[in-house]
Amino acid sequence: MLALGNEKKSVRRKAVEVVGYYVNEACLAELERLATTDESDEVKEAARAAVEKVKRKLRYFGADATLQ
Repeated sequence: MLALGNEKKSVRRKAVEVVGYYVNEACLAELERLATTDESDEVKEAARAAVEKVKRKLRYFGADATLQ
């Protein structure tokens, strides 16, 4: 999770890709923040994709309906 705040955009981008593989509600808020506020468009795009991936998994596994 620390890598999500790294100063290098390449590290942040890779971190959001990796975090997106896990079903983890704790990381979802940070991914959503990066998807809208990161200075790098590349990181924003990767974070948006990771958010959608996590939300799909949470819905599939029956998590909170508010994530739909």
